[in-house]
Amino acid sequence: MGPRRSRTRHRDPGDRSRLRCHHTRPHASRTGSPQCPRSRRGVRQETPGRLRGRVDVVHGDGTSMPFPDGGFDTVVCFTMLHHVPSPDQQDRLFAEARRVLRPGGVFAGCDGCASTAFRLLHLGDTYVPVPSETLPRRLRAAGFGPTEVTLGKGRFRFRAVRE
Repeated sequence: MGPRRSRTRHRDPGDRSRLRCHHTRPHASRTGSPQCPRSRRGVRQETPGRLRGRVDVVHGDGTSMPFPDGGFDTVVCFTMLHHVPSPDQQDRLFAEARRVLRPGGVFAGCDGCASTAFRLLHLGDTYVPVPSETLPRRLRAAGFGPTEVTLGKGRFRFRAVRE
């Protein structure tokens, strides 16, 4: 079998993620919502030359994305939810992630658990940790079906499926 011809798009509203594309895909897109200009420059600089022209990097607001309903296979966010300024905005981000996912699409990610050390890393920065024990309820309220949350040392990861 040759490479798949479908266009795969992944949404990452995070500000510190790295681009990863499976090279058998003829075209892939990565979108992001970096919150500072330095991060936006970093994303452009990190795009390997061989992927330029085959990858679209789009910056925007994760609570109000300029994409059609059901246009993505996956939405991922890595260690960024605590940078969303309020629980209400976090919930809007969850609902927006569900909106842009196709049925059966996956919303996945990870973040740090609240702690004094984690807070000290964010002095002078936005720090609104997501309590991992509330995440399944909040994702269900956003319209997701099956949800898994796994706790690790000082962090958690999650996976939710749009039904």
